[in-house]
Amino acid sequence: MKTHHGFTLIELMIVLFIVALLAGMIAPRLITFYDSVQAAYERDEVLSHLNELAYQAFQQSRDFTLTTYPSIEKIPLELPAGWQLVAEKPIKFRANGACTGGKITLQYREQLFYLWFEPPFCHLRKSESVSQDHTITILLS
Repeated sequence: MKTHHGFTLIELMIVLFIVALLAGMIAPRLITFYDSVQAAYERDEVLSHLNELAYQAFQQSRDFTLTTYPSIEKIPLELPAGWQLVAEKPIKFRANGACTGGKITLQYREQLFYLWFEPPFCHLRKSESVSQDHTITILLS
């Protein structure tokens, strides 16, 4: 009696089909996961830049007004590509490091982030909630 070693073509095809099926189900989730991690990193970077605005005004000894980003007025703020900022009303940053405070909306793709600068030193308050329309409210303390 002769024994055969190895796999048949059918067995190899079935294994390749299963591997391809699993890869097809996992790959989109990995891409989505990577995008969400990247967005979270960029959000943290944006929040860090926003927290530094009052200090930047103090350090540069000049006043500036935050209304939108990108902005016509030269302000010491750099946001990653794809991020937009709109202030509900102009927020004035003074050369002494104080500001008038106010509400801003950050947008990245379909996500909206609502932030509040608390006067006079423009601290952001921390609190996060997701509403039914998938908007996120973030207040930092």
